[in-house]
Amino acid sequence: MILYIGLLFVRTTKSDEVKDSGHNIKINTDSYFDLIMMEIDGKVKIELGESNHDRKIREAEEKRLEARSQRSVAYNSGVEQWRPLCEKYFGNQANNCLKAMKRESGGNPRAVSHTQDYGLLQIHYPIWGKFFGISKEQLFDPETNVKCAKVIYDRSGWYAWVTMR
Repeated sequence: MILYIGLLFVRTTKSDEVKDSGHNIKINTDSYFDLIMMEIDGKVKIELGESNHDRKIREAEEKRLEARSQRSVAYNSGVEQWRPLCEKYFGNQANNCLKAMKRESGGNPRAVSHTQDYGLLQIHYPIWGKFFGISKEQLFDPETNVKCAKVIYDRSGWYAWVTMR
């Protein structure tokens, strides 16, 4: 027969004694721990759970993974909203347009890279901005960005985007 007595969350310092239900428990540590007390066939058994430090590391990793999965969902929905625009300009290449867009900007029309690439399909401004005679601000417009990308695609194919090679 196992009787669960309780879960303690205690702060201990070296050689502290913790008292619960009349039992003295001596712990030699300097951290927070979960102490699990159980009574098994009339004998009290105490188990030491994870430390506060380990818990923080585990929780941070769980948050990081959750944020990563949410970003993935956000990227997909962020790109899908531009499908009509890709279909308008790229026709049967619309799926590749969306794939490039997902890799380049994640569907963010205001995306800017450290190499001066702007917008949904990360048009490289120093070259293509001058070629098209447009400003950086105009490259943030989704339709303008996709229209410029189509001209670039017609000249170079998907090879113009490193992420599509």
